[in-house]
Amino acid sequence: MVPVVALRWAGYGPEDFLLGWAADRRRVLRLPLAYAAGVMVNVGHLPAIRDALESGSVSHPVARIGLGILLPLFTAGLPEEIVFRGFLQTRLEAAAGRLVAIVTTAILFAAWHLPTRYLLSHGVEGEAGSAISILTGTALPVFLAGLLLGLAWDRWRNLPTLVAIHWGVDTLPVVASFLMIPF
Repeated sequence: MVPVVALRWAGYGPEDFLLGWAADRRRVLRLPLAYAAGVMVNVGHLPAIRDALESGSVSHPVARIGLGILLPLFTAGLPEEIVFRGFLQTRLEAAAGRLVAIVTTAILFAAWHLPTRYLLSHGVEGEAGSAISILTGTALPVFLAGLLLGLAWDRWRNLPTLVAIHWGVDTLPVVASFLMIPF
């Protein structure tokens, strides 16, 4: 709430975050497809999610799944794409050129994900306290995702679609985490 009020006070409106994107039928229909494409990145989590639900060992599964679906939109997809692609990459392009902006933004995007993984990870993202496992399990895949998102931003300038993709990528791992499934 505070960032929204601060941005409104600074003169920004909702249209500033869409960065020229206008809602027409074709663009709106792309959003669920972009979300689905993002979900497919982590589709490997589905069998464990299904098993956890079928076992009946999860309390309040509907609430956990609902939060697991919504939370990544508001904690990752939306804010990270606005900051990293919408603001940072766009401004770096003006200052240093497209390639430098894409690579620098991808590096910073990966670095943003490292502290929590270094302190808390266990599983495919690496082991907490192990720099090498965190670099290979988190930094490298997030850097590659940042490059792809950066290239997509550079090419299409479509922030809502990038938000949908990012949200989709994060959804199944968050749902799995909320269902207490180790991964």
